[in-house]
Amino acid sequence: MPEIPTVDSPQTTAVQTVDQKPSTNSFLVILLSVLLLLSVIIAGFFAYQTQKLVKELTMLKTEPIPTPEVTMEPTTEPVATDSSEVDPTANWKTYTNEKFVFKYPSTVTVSLKTQGQEEIIGIKGLMKDVSLVVDPIEDHNFYLGKQILKTIKYNNVSWNLLTGSQQYCDGGECGNISDALQVEYQNKRYSIVLGDLIYPDTVLNQILSTFKFTN
Repeated sequence: MPEIPTVDSPQTTAVQTVDQKPSTNSFLVILLSVLLLLSVIIAGFFAYQTQKLVKELTMLKTEPIPTPEVTMEPTTEPVATDSSEVDPTANWKTYTNEKFVFKYPSTVTVSLKTQGQEEIIGIKGLMKDVSLVVDPIEDHNFYLGKQILKTIKYNNVSWNLLTGSQQYCDGGECGNISDALQVEYQNKRYSIVLGDLIYPDTVLNQILSTFKFTN
């Protein structure tokens, strides 16, 4: 008996076609899910890196830059001093009596000689020797005719600088023509006979800067 060919019914074919669609949709869903997950991971990674970079930049802006510590090395160079503040007479010797006082350096010698009421204080050791003569005003007209060139003030004592051709004479004896510094105080005449010393002399100026009357 001949075989009768079997013909699939339309219902069977339709069933088979419907059975294939869920498999394709599942694959698409899985693929999209994977892509979405990768996108989220990548976006999260970039967001994390961006946040980390912003934080580091903020810390760099707010963090103070440390100042390098500088250590000063000790110096052996001499420190300059203002010579105007140094007293050159600080370590000098002192000459004093009942009338006056002055200071003088150790290289200078001071001696006293009296002649009646006259006192002669010899000052040796300058460029040239000088004498401080103290005598009563009424006894001598010392350096009569000499002119007062100018007045020089030392330590509140005003000395007249006398110049001219008159010699210093005492008891009929006259010395060489000499300029002098002179001041009168309490009926006494104080005369610094300069002799050959060219005035002003630095050391003599320093000596006179310490001269003062004691009463």
